[in-house]
Amino acid sequence: MGDSISGTENLVELKINYYNELCGEFGTAQYISSDVPTLVDGKSINDAWLQKELFSTAPNGAVEARLAIVFQQRGDASGAVYIDNVSFPSVPEPGQFAFLIFIGTTNFLRQKRA
Repeated sequence: MGDSISGTENLVELKINYYNELCGEFGTAQYISSDVPTLVDGKSINDAWLQKELFSTAPNGAVEARLAIVFQQRGDASGAVYIDNVSFPSVPEPGQFAFLIFIGTTNFLRQKRA
């Protein structure tokens, strides 16, 4: 399948960055904070699909969240990780729930037909 990261210091992080402005820039005053759990590392099970989830609450003042999958390659070690079926839904406030389900369903049907 590919090179394993087993036994290395390599790791993969699932990162959610929060911003107080749309299209904000990381590392500026527009960036608020991040949630950064490790998905897999050199001690993870090899040659197996692992299901991972991250639940995060947006900090006060956040107007945008961005998802990043970050491969940290340390010491020039080799390795590969396969990631599949990533979803980044938001949980809306109660007054917006029905509207967002409709929009999400419409987008899903368009993607299925393409």
